[in-house]
Amino acid sequence: MQKVFSDKVFFFFSLLMIAVAIFVSINKFYITKNYDFFVEVSCEEGEEGCLSRNCETEECPPNGLEHYKEYSISAKDFELCENEDCTELCKQTDICQEAQ
Repeated sequence: MQKVFSDKVFFFFSLLMIAVAIFVSINKFYITKNYDFFVEVSCEEGEEGCLSRNCETEECPPNGLEHYKEYSISAKDFELCENEDCTELCKQTDICQEAQ
């Protein structure tokens, strides 16, 4: 009788912990969007803070940016980027934080 009770308690607490983990994840990633995206925005060669890479010798991302700036933007504000391109938003507003 004691073993059956302890098995039920273990099962109940296991389900409770799984439910709490699911709730915390949903809250963080879908409700509060409490995380950041790092985005690369095109810039002119020689512009202050502009980073460069050589796409002929290095691996390049699908966007093919050789001259770029890196920004951090919160997931809540990422929805403001048009077509997932934050170039204009980061250049015209202070929503984006320049990555170090």
